Amino acid sequence: ARVITAGPDGTADYAPSIAPGATSMIFLRLNNATTGSLYAVPLPGGPANELISGLTADPGFYGNYYPGGASIYWENHS
Repeated sequence: ARVITAGPDGTADYAPSIAPGATSMIFLRLNNATTGSLYAVPLPGGPANELISGLTADPGFYGNYYPGGASIYWENHS
């Protein structure tokens, strides 16, 4: 096992979505319990790039965080 994402202290990474072919991953990085940003990271690892900031999140049932009003859909170009 190895770490793919690691944010600054006080943040948490949730709701990973891996691209077809496992070339990249998008995830939600929370700054607190209800706000964060959407990031993309190449796989198998590399620097994370912030895509969208200022998202609000809902802790949901048992802490299953998902950004409000956003869904990830990957387009397959094969």
